[in-house]
Amino acid sequence: MKTSQAEIISPSYLVNYLSWNGIFAGVIVALMLGSLLNLLGLGLGFISFIPEEDRLATLGAGSIIWLSLNSIVSMGIGGWIASRCAKNVVTRFDGMLQGVVTASLAVLITFFLMATAAGMMLNSAATLIGRSVSQENIQQVAETAKSTMSSMSPSSYGMTQEETQQTDSQSHQRTEETIEKAQQASMALGAVCLAEFFVIAFGVIASAIGGMMGSRSYP
Repeated sequence: MKTSQAEIISPSYLVNYLSWNGIFAGVIVALMLGSLLNLLGLGLGFISFIPEEDRLATLGAGSIIWLSLNSIVSMGIGGWIASRCAKNVVTRFDGMLQGVVTASLAVLITFFLMATAAGMMLNSAATLIGRSVSQENIQQVAETAKSTMSSMSPSSYGMTQEETQQTDSQSHQRTEETIEKAQQASMALGAVCLAEFFVIAFGVIASAIGGMMGSRSYP
């Protein structure tokens, strides 16, 4: 019996017709392969690491390429397994749905693990900083600053016109350097976000293709 388009896009179809056992199996395999390939990439990267400016640029491009290949391979195999282990997957469209849902669930789990790890790291850093900076140290610094300010005479603030111009020039230069560094950081963050977008997109497409290839028969 053929399934109508209205039934395919309905929530009950996605909940009941999709094989969630196959999806969970595909997610587990995709995350396992992704972790193994990440460890392999880190090992190769540390072995071939050379602290030079040209090498660092090459290493960044190589990392993006490796992450893309990692996403394509792991998600593609995960989608194929999710479709192959499903009993209800018959057509290519069914397999594509299995692959897309598998990749989506794997990406959500990855983001959740990354956010949890980042939160734990920030919590540990805040705890260490809180322990190192005690209330006594804060009071001691405040008393030292107060005594230093009280010991300074008004004549110590006097500067010549040349010194004032030099100070203004240095302040303007520091401001320009800060703006330039902020622009570089913004461009780097934007490049990372775009690279992550393409990595995830490649993984979803590969998982959909893997799901189509894993379907038991074709229409």
